[in-house]
Amino acid sequence: MPAEAGIAAQRAGLQSLIDEEESRLEAPGFTGDNLLAEPHRPLTPETMRLLSGLLAELYANIAKHTDPGELVRHLRHLRHGRHSRLRQRHHRIR
Repeated sequence: MPAEAGIAAQRAGLQSLIDEEESRLEAPGFTGDNLLAEPHRPLTPETMRLLSGLLAELYANIAKHTDPGELVRHLRHLRHGRHSRLRQRHHRIR
């Protein structure tokens, strides 16, 4: 599979997970946007597994530890790791 196709498939898989988790947060009143940056290269299966687990844990923590309202979730891949940022209203939660 060419690198571009692999990246697109991985992005689609992550977006599907994000969409599923986001729909769970909508019921108690969470709204907002998810910003998923494009990976620069295909991720290994192990990295995808870990990233999927991280996203699931992140959404579980949002549901448990933040008040319903508008959130912005931003996940991006950095050259030497990943960066996740969560903002709620005018407050930043890290």
